[in-house]
Amino acid sequence: MKKQLLISSLIFTSIMLNSSKITIYNNTFKPITATVNYNSDKTKQINVAAASHESWDNIFYNMRSVKINRKSLLLENGISKRFDVFYNGTKIDHGQGIRPDKQFINPNPKLKYNEVCFLGAHNAHAAHAYGYLYAQQDKKIEDQLESGVRVLLLDTYPANKDDLTVDARPKPGESIEDYEAMLWHGPLGKNLKMTLKDTLITIKSFLQKHPDQIVTIQLENYTPNKIIDSVIERSNISNFILKPSDWNPKDKDGWPTLNWMIKENKRLVIFNSKGSSKYSYHQWIHTSENQYGELDIKKAAQLRKEGARGVHYLWTINYFGTVTTPVVYPATNSTKLRKLVDYILKNGRSGKYKNRYPNVIALDYITRGKNGDPLKLINEINNKSETTKNRATKIFRPLNPRE
Repeated sequence: MKKQLLISSLIFTSIMLNSSKITIYNNTFKPITATVNYNSDKTKQINVAAASHESWDNIFYNMRSVKINRKSLLLENGISKRFDVFYNGTKIDHGQGIRPDKQFINPNPKLKYNEVCFLGAHNAHAAHAYGYLYAQQDKKIEDQLESGVRVLLLDTYPANKDDLTVDARPKPGESIEDYEAMLWHGPLGKNLKMTLKDTLITIKSFLQKHPDQIVTIQLENYTPNKIIDSVIERSNISNFILKPSDWNPKDKDGWPTLNWMIKENKRLVIFNSKGSSKYSYHQWIHTSENQYGELDIKKAAQLRKEGARGVHYLWTINYFGTVTTPVVYPATNSTKLRKLVDYILKNGRSGKYKNRYPNVIALDYITRGKNGDPLKLINEINNKSETTKNRATKIFRPLNPRE
């Protein structure tokens, strides 16, 4: 049976497309070229016959760019920029007609969670859009996620519901239901009264809207874990969470595949600096990190001491300064970031982290890169993972800081 791709809700206003060539970019940045049979009636549909069966075997879930005869196809103003993709009559997903180097491209779902790289937003809650003057990000969390962020670094503190601006911990006999986990950063952050619960509801909305996406939270946590778990349950997001009881990576030689996580709808992973809980993994048992708060490449390349115990399947590269200066971030998040990653790959830590690629790249002002970075860099890493044999023992091998 001839394989076909049906793209609906695209409206073309000035070009006859019949028998033209259509180019679609897949997840390895290799263009797929096919012939268009254009239905010019009011259905506004295009049937695209695949150039080969192998082409559609590599098609990625989020369509990013469509060109016909070297001309980019634009959506007509005033309509939704969403379009639906059908493959062999079965709906796969949706996407937007934008350049592939400006968006996060879904990694091959056959890869394991510890064999891919994600963009992380440091202090994702501390954004100008929420009213922060001293901020680490520009956009709200829902917009960060839509921009390609898949890892949110959040600082959590406890507060009684009677006053969400004051650090308070439950006393013996008090109900944890009377407490919230707050997202604070500096004195002004307390006055904004941002709660972890509201952020979890935002993440839940994103996961429902994008059923093939996986989100990770890294909590710099100063809140009792029982409050964190209570907030999670009150947010009605627990069904999305990959719990430690669902999967122990040290018993299973690594983390599950993305495909398994999507199929089982376990698409939210939470790491907790304060230790494991019902819904969260102990961050420092499962992850290693480089030194945060340093823009000097050699200093930033040093191992963070908290992650210097046990065997880790996950490796986070931080690259942001202690004092945030937005003007430096176009270069910091592109050319300098690439130099840091290259330096770590080349030098590692006494050779232990040499040629080992990151699973997370955590940055300030994630949208302020150049030439498509940092997402372009992350897409390149995921492409390398897909095309590398024995990746689990090479470029994404387990790490033991004490060896």
